[in-house]
Amino acid sequence: MSNQVAETGLITERVDLLIQFCLAVAGDGDPGEQALGPIHLVKYVYLADLIHAERHQGQTYTGAPWRFHHYGPWSPEVWKRIEPAVTAVGALAITIPSTKHENDPIIYQAGPDLSLNELDRMLPSEIAVHLATLIRKYRSFTPELLHYVYGTKPMLKAAPEELLDFSFALAAERPVREEEAPISKAKLRRLQKAITAARGNKAVTKQRVRVEPATPPRYDDDFHQVARIIEDQECGLEACSGVVAFSDEVWKSKAREGAE
Repeated sequence: MSNQVAETGLITERVDLLIQFCLAVAGDGDPGEQALGPIHLVKYVYLADLIHAERHQGQTYTGAPWRFHHYGPWSPEVWKRIEPAVTAVGALAITIPSTKHENDPIIYQAGPDLSLNELDRMLPSEIAVHLATLIRKYRSFTPELLHYVYGTKPMLKAAPEELLDFSFALAAERPVREEEAPISKAKLRRLQKAITAARGNKAVTKQRVRVEPATPPRYDDDFHQVARIIEDQECGLEACSGVVAFSDEVWKSKAREGAE
């Protein structure tokens, strides 16, 4: 029982830290883009676990269980920590009047005393750096954030209501060299400053960007069959309505992974 209590306490501590870190990063942005809703906070905590799992043999940072629920990753353990975590750091709760929802949505904005630097030092460097980059890119842009999250490996390997397996998230893009060592936060900051300085240097020459060619259309038997049907219609296809049913096997199909 004591081990279970300790594990629960660790999950709570780490989830709270990530939620507060997300608010601090968002609060460092432009006016009008400094607040995050509960759905954004949940997805960013999931991405933090994903970042950690990619570099630690599939082990997540928080240890919270994640499930494929309502089209995306979901964890009740993370959801129930949002209000306590934001309250603990004096975050501002902003109510958004809405005619689409029974209850008006609430978003949260970092208070003046929330220190990004302090929270940054409390997180593993790989999470702090990569998660901050994602937050600054997607912020509270819900469609873009959800599109990115839904395309992550644990989601593409799961079916609705299944627990997500983060072992699929292991980074396999390139082999890791034995001589490589983890980059310190101080070195990462120096690299970021150097990149920023280089971008601001007018003497830097423009480099050509390689553009990937468009995927050619697939002229298979199905294409030609549909083309003949369209050609046979004097005025094109008539409007119709109905229900399209998909087999449950579609969730584990190669199509969800972007394969041919």
